[in-house]
Amino acid sequence: MQSVFPQWAQDVNTAVSFVGSLLTAAGFALTIYVTYQIRQIRRHYLARGRLPDVVKELETMGSILNTQLVNWPTQEHAFHGQVQLTVQLMKTAIKMLKRADGVEAREIARKLVRKKSNTTTSRDDAWKMYFDVQTVVMALSQVVKNMDWE
Repeated sequence: MQSVFPQWAQDVNTAVSFVGSLLTAAGFALTIYVTYQIRQIRRHYLARGRLPDVVKELETMGSILNTQLVNWPTQEHAFHGQVQLTVQLMKTAIKMLKRADGVEAREIARKLVRKKSNTTTSRDDAWKMYFDVQTVVMALSQVVKNMDWE
């Protein structure tokens, strides 16, 4: 059957359709890229605004843990509860960090979760947990200082 439109019009239609498909694919790729960039910018500004406060709270929790360690036998259960709260706060801070900045904090948080699941903890293990918390606080403090230069 013969088409109403000339062959050159059908060829133009095919070419325009192909170009439209390419532009749609390019637009989709651009949308994904922009979404990723917006997410990175949002995370950066969230960290700039909230991370210093989270670090201060972690420092306070570290002080509480130290006090509980001094009174170890009577404060053992309170220590474990405080470690649980500290781990949750660490997880909040980790979500704000770039992947490279949060590697050590992630590892320590996982280690603390495993250690706090033990029902009996020796005083030496509790001190190691405390030092792990202090390590994360120091690492996060350095990240906050680095943000001032970005």
